[in-house]
This record gives sequence, structure tokens and C-alpha cells, in this order.
Amino acid sequence: MFVRLARCAGLLAATALLFACASFKPVPVEQFGFTREAQSQHQDNVEVKVALPCAEDADAIYGVDLGSKQMQAVWLEVKNHSEEPLLLLPSGIDPEYFSSAEAAYAYHVANND
Repeated sequence: MFVRLARCAGLLAATALLFACASFKPVPVEQFGFTREAQSQHQDNVEVKVALPCAEDADAIYGVDLGSKQMQAVWLEVKNHSEEPLLLLPSGIDPEYFSSAEAAYAYHVANND
């Protein structure tokens, strides 16, 4: 499950970076139903929730077809209820994780062809 979480977190970050220089009108994620389907786990003082938006929701949120680049958007929420700071290293969890720069580059190359 953490492999999927890491991959999805990376894709979400990548998509956000992709649109950092474009005209982007964000839509609150709560307007989409997929967050109601979130799976959650709680261990010690850490709570993790994850949900996968369908292709139509991802297109509406990010404005691009992530599936055309073999990418899956993932909604990830991590709450640390402890006093100790924690660090999530998605690349160490999922070998197929895309950084935001890699995902943005995939669309940059496609748009410049």
C-alpha cells in the first residue's frame, strides 16, 4: 500500500509542478467524490489516507490526461500526531515513482513536438 501511496504522492506533486507556470484554476478536491472512498491506516501517531481519482476527476483537477503518460494521480493525506518530525521518501518506497520534475518534463516534451 505504501508503494502506491508514494507513487501517487509523486504524481500529484509532479502535476502541481507541471502547472506552476501555466494558467491554472484549482478546484477544491472536496468537490470530487473520490475522497469519500479514501482508505486509511493509523499506526502509532501517524495517520495515512489515500484515494485514487478516476481518470475523469484527474483530468478535471489537473487539466491533463495523466493516463496518456502511464501516470496515476493519487490523493494522499498524512497526519503526524506526534511531536517528532517525520519524513516521507516516496522514491524509497516505489521504484516507479516519478518526481514532479519528471512528470512535468513528460508533458513539456509532448507539447514541444
